[in-house]
Amino acid sequence: MLAQASAVGPNAAATYLLFIIAGLLVGGTYSVYKAGSRVGTIVMGVLAVIALAGAILWLTGALG
Repeated sequence: MLAQASAVGPNAAATYLLFIIAGLLVGGTYSVYKAGSRVGTIVMGVLAVIALAGAILWLTGALG
């Protein structure tokens, strides 16, 4: 069972910030993809996945 998710408290800002960063990185990934940079697309995509995974793990209590 997952830990109880809490969207309030001192860790809430970090969780929201990671979700925002992940969203910006997804947008950047699409932009770099449209520009035709394969390496940039892969790098931005990996960073977006890391930020999203971090946000989800933090939200579930696995990281904090």
